[in-house]
Amino acid sequence: MGAKAFADCLLRGLVWALLWCEAATGGGASLRPAELLALRQLYNATGGLQGAWLNDTGWRGGGGGGGGAPDPCDGRSWFGIYNWSGYGGIGLEVEACTEPDNETGWRSLQVLSLDTAANVAGAYNLGNGLRGNLGEWSMLRELSALRVVYVAFNPYLIGDIPALSGLAALQILNILEQYDVKEMG
Repeated sequence: MGAKAFADCLLRGLVWALLWCEAATGGGASLRPAELLALRQLYNATGGLQGAWLNDTGWRGGGGGGGGAPDPCDGRSWFGIYNWSGYGGIGLEVEACTEPDNETGWRSLQVLSLDTAANVAGAYNLGNGLRGNLGEWSMLRELSALRVVYVAFNPYLIGDIPALSGLAALQILNILEQYDVKEMG
């Protein structure tokens, strides 16, 4: 293993360990550590760190950081993680996260909706500035309880949808074809 590969492996291990410790000590995280890491990877892979997201409430400090980040499962502290209540004309009702596991106490994410207006009835959907290659979203497989993934109208997303094996609970996957918003006036 080369020095760069070793450093990358060490960094990933440290990030995972920090997320796990934060969650285990009640630092605001009730999600499984692997899910927190997957959310962080998704944020990074879609331009979050570069400031591309229009709304990244909760994500920038999500799962770690001084004073503890808000709990993503509270349904209001993290943008795009909330109780899904029949949006888009679909009568589906889904809590943001599962109930805590009886053995571990961890919860699992069920709703990931990263379209700025997906949860506003009658609003014009403008996306959230996500960018990057959909094919690199393999981290979603860690979110095994996901029932809703809604990332429509993010015109800077490219590539093919990744294999979503392991997402047996998935009921809604909305990644609409992109278009020039200016033409829709």
